[in-house]
Amino acid sequence: MSHSQNSMGYMVALCIILYIVGVSIYLFVKFVRKKLDEARDRRFQREHQADMMAEAAKEKPDEK
Repeated sequence: MSHSQNSMGYMVALCIILYIVGVSIYLFVKFVRKKLDEARDRRFQREHQADMMAEAAKEKPDEK
C-alpha cells in the first residue's frame, strides 16, 4: 500500500512543479510581449513626432 501512496505523492509533486513551470513560462512570454509593444509604441511616437515637426517646419517659413 505504501508504494502506491508514494508514487501518488510523486505525481502530485510533479503536477505542482509542471504547473509552476508553465505559469512561469506564460508570465515570461507576457512580459517580453509587453516590453516589445512598449518599444514599438515609443518608436512609432518618435517617428510620428518627427513627421509632425517636419510639417510644422514647412509651414513656419511663411510667418517670417
